[in-house]
Amino acid sequence: MRAILLGFALGVWWLQQQARLPDRAVWMACGAGFVIAVISGVIRPRMRIGCFAAAACMLGFSYAAMRAEVRLHEQLPVEYEQRDIELSGLVRGLPEARADGTRFVFEVEANGAGLRDFPRLVRLIWMPNERASAHPQLPPKLRAGERWTLRAIVKTGVRRSDGVIRRPAIEEPVC
Repeated sequence: MRAILLGFALGVWWLQQQARLPDRAVWMACGAGFVIAVISGVIRPRMRIGCFAAAACMLGFSYAAMRAEVRLHEQLPVEYEQRDIELSGLVRGLPEARADGTRFVFEVEANGAGLRDFPRLVRLIWMPNERASAHPQLPPKLRAGERWTLRAIVKTGVRRSDGVIRRPAIEEPVC
């Protein structure tokens, strides 16, 4: 049983060492390797533990790749970068007051752009509004669980090695 668990963990680690998520050929090879390892383990009792550990390694690799694809599926279209988007939702966790503003996790319930695949959780930083007047307005005190409607400007996105933006990383609410 330990060998199988270690094989699964090795498969997850193996995926994390990859520069890219697997393409169709790797998925097919992984599936074929899994089937061959399971059949070999059933047919050859002496090699059962090693074959099942190899199958668990393939399964761990596939599981981690599937979870990464699901997580990266949420994406923001490029045309919405650097534009105001109205977000409604809840402050999740404890906001962190920093020198450059208040950083917090925001659970988005609705977005003004009407995007279906908008990320459910985004990390925001509420910076002082220096454009409003000569005296910058400090952000209000935020508390976990508060409901807010904010206008956010997407500043950057997480880019994969192939250059595709998959989800927003940091957004700034604008007063």
